[in-house]
Amino acid sequence: LRCLFLQSPVYVFGDIHGNLEDLNFFGDNIWNLGMRLTAGKFLFLGDYVDRGLSGLETTAYLFALKVLYPEKIFMLRGNHETRDVNG
Repeated sequence: LRCLFLQSPVYVFGDIHGNLEDLNFFGDNIWNLGMRLTAGKFLFLGDYVDRGLSGLETTAYLFALKVLYPEKIFMLRGNHETRDVNG
């Protein structure tokens, strides 16, 4: 059993599906002061790749955020991050 316990406030983001424009929109409107200055943590629920045109760029961007802000960024694996779906 794996559980993730996060204290509020937490911003929760659902299926990105390779849409880098959505991530840029979030950056411009939610963490526009920067991740470090924005109160709260950020939880991404998975499904980072697949339908959109920028799956690699989207995943690389999220991994870079995780490396820069490990105490603020949390990423779960969705069903699109499995070999059965995208293998």
